[in-house]
Amino acid sequence: MTEAVASEWPPLLGQILPDCFPGEFDPPECDQVDLIIPEAASNRVNDCFNDFLEQMGVKSKLVVPVLDSEHLHSRRNNEQITQTRSAQTKAFWGLLVAHHCAKPRQWQQWEVDWLSALATQAGIAIEQSQLYEQLKEANQELHRLATVDGLTQVANRRRFDEYLVQEWRRLARQQAPLSLIMCDVDFFKRYNDTWGHLAGDDCLKQVATAIRGAIERPADLVARYGGEEFAVILPYTDADGALCVAQKLRAQVLSLQIPHSSSSVNSCVTMSVGVATAIPMWQSAPEQLIAAADGALYCAKTGGAIG
Repeated sequence: MTEAVASEWPPLLGQILPDCFPGEFDPPECDQVDLIIPEAASNRVNDCFNDFLEQMGVKSKLVVPVLDSEHLHSRRNNEQITQTRSAQTKAFWGLLVAHHCAKPRQWQQWEVDWLSALATQAGIAIEQSQLYEQLKEANQELHRLATVDGLTQVANRRRFDEYLVQEWRRLARQQAPLSLIMCDVDFFKRYNDTWGHLAGDDCLKQVATAIRGAIERPADLVARYGGEEFAVILPYTDADGALCVAQKLRAQVLSLQIPHSSSSVNSCVTMSVGVATAIPMWQSAPEQLIAAADGALYCAKTGGAIG
């Protein structure tokens, strides 16, 4: 990122380092003392890197390993840790290297201590960064588990409620349309009674996948509203657009061709849908949209496929 170098020495910033290192190599300094090399030519890596050091004018160097906290603690207390090579490599995060270019030098103990302190701080920073990433991933997974329906893997009722309120407020500011589709698998109790609850669970999984496959925009949300009922939130969608999506949902579910001999309307599993659209207003609530979609779904269940 930055560099300060005397004018008589070639800069390292922007240099492409030679490919002198294998894809995996043993970290020889993990459990040993700091490596003090008064002569650059005695470098332990290989001739390729020695040539690079000579090109850069390096006469001597001091190398300190950057370790994780466990290995750093054991090293300070002269404890031995027996580990596999892969585990040791994970504990070894890199090397902190000081180059001296003017002439070969005898490194002083304060210089070794100073560079070791920097390596310790680097190791702590790396470990804290890794712990933060692990915590962030764990929190994301917890949030996912809390907002996803365990059976169908679409959003659950909690996520539906949160998202509907969020989009209602956002579209109220923009005065843009918000549509809601309520879906219900026809005669699902009869399906369970005929085929059993395990078959019923599998049916709901397939229906959820079909609904999700019919939704194309990232902002649209498919949720399991409860039992055999699903809901689809469609931001920035007017009534005509929502009706088109509703027709597509019904067609997708029917195309599954799941046998349903107990249905009164078809030999395969079908779905009724209710559609409602509104321009959200601050003085109104999203529950009004839910009530309208529920009413349309009731009409569809009693008199047609879409209400």
